[in-house]
Amino acid sequence: MESTLKTYIDELRYSLSLRNVEPATTRDIAREVESEATSYEDAVASFGTPEHYATSFPSTASPKSHSAFLVVGILLAALWAILTIIFRDRQANAFSGWAITWLPVFGLIAAGIIVDFSRSLLRSRASR
Repeated sequence: MESTLKTYIDELRYSLSLRNVEPATTRDIAREVESEATSYEDAVASFGTPEHYATSFPSTASPKSHSAFLVVGILLAALWAILTIIFRDRQANAFSGWAITWLPVFGLIAAGIIVDFSRSLLRSRASR
């Protein structure tokens, strides 16, 4: 696989996003690399590896709402499971009790993961 300047910049953007660098700052850094390098090797010679260059910028704390939907999904799932176990019909067949209790739990947790992952993708795309 041929390493291009675009690959270097993509790796740099990813490394900067892991450090929670602001999207505007990430764009400025990427533009600087584009203006001063013509290839992956040239960028490495000038700036170092993308991971190393990213460490030269200050890291910021993760946003407090970084995984808010996952936390809400887990809390709702736990509440749903507890309430359905307490109030379920003991005379119903075993599979319907399992499905009513646990399928919504898995769905709520999956929804929280998907929403938080989507929000993370949107934040990383904002740096482009």
